Amino acid sequence: MKIQNFAPENAKKVSAAGEGLCIWVGAMKRYREVTKIVAPKIQLLKEKDEQLAAANKILEEKEKGLAVAKAKMDEMEAKRKEANDEADAMKKELQAEQAKSRAAENLINSLKGERDRWEQDKDKYVERKRQLVGDVGVSCAFVS
Repeated sequence: MKIQNFAPENAKKVSAAGEGLCIWVGAMKRYREVTKIVAPKIQLLKEKDEQLAAANKILEEKEKGLAVAKAKMDEMEAKRKEANDEADAMKKELQAEQAKSRAAENLINSLKGERDRWEQDKDKYVERKRQLVGDVGVSCAFVS
């Protein structure tokens, strides 16, 4: 609402104190108008600040939970890596043992053919051992 002749210039003509009072009243009117606009916004800001604080608290709790989960995941990842390294070492050891086993099997298989020859040689040595006594006797007789 605007009063037509309510201006500091008009009040100055009548009284210097009236001019100051008029300026003060105009300022209060502007303050009230601004307050009507700003007050709801200030209230809304307070509400939003409270919501933000609550959301930040929830976020902080969730980040703590995430940190715990990440730590657990890192621990499990380290265990998995350790287990994989151990499995790789065991696979290499198994391959080495299999290679040794194949080499031993090949050696055994290659020596099977020698068995017959060794049996024959054994029989010859038994016969020679039996003949040795006589050969030694003949040698002694010849030397004497």
